[in-house]
Amino acid sequence: MHLKIFTIEFNALEGCFNESEISCFLKDKTLISTKDYMIESGGRKFLTIVVTYSYAETEIQEDRNSKGKKWEELINENNADFFATLKSWRLEESKKQGVAPFIIFTNKQLADITTMIPETLNHLSQIDGIGPQKMKRYGETILKFSEDFRNKERH
Repeated sequence: MHLKIFTIEFNALEGCFNESEISCFLKDKTLISTKDYMIESGGRKFLTIVVTYSYAETEIQEDRNSKGKKWEELINENNADFFATLKSWRLEESKKQGVAPFIIFTNKQLADITTMIPETLNHLSQIDGIGPQKMKRYGETILKFSEDFRNKERH
């Protein structure tokens, strides 16, 4: 497992952060998790992203929620609709914020959410890469999606 830190200045003309450097960097790597921080210095806004990644399949971090499975292996006929709903929401949210979707949640994190179907913020926080900032920004929304999914499954 490896770490890389990116700091990107907000582009006021385009109204977003240009994450192309990160996307290019990750082309031949496996993304494990991200943590992002907003920084303001001298009236300028920056997005700092800490990326955890691996080079080889064997280096993928085994987390306690999915026992080392790749995210694709976590999706099945029971949770595919939930996963699609979360991906759609993530895309819309990323457009609003002007960041890449993986900054909000990685596919692995979304797959873990659909497997776990968290009922509490504490439960959600057990997923690798979902820390205090993501909990504050998106926790209640994810819990609402989870509740909607559970209610749909009951009927």
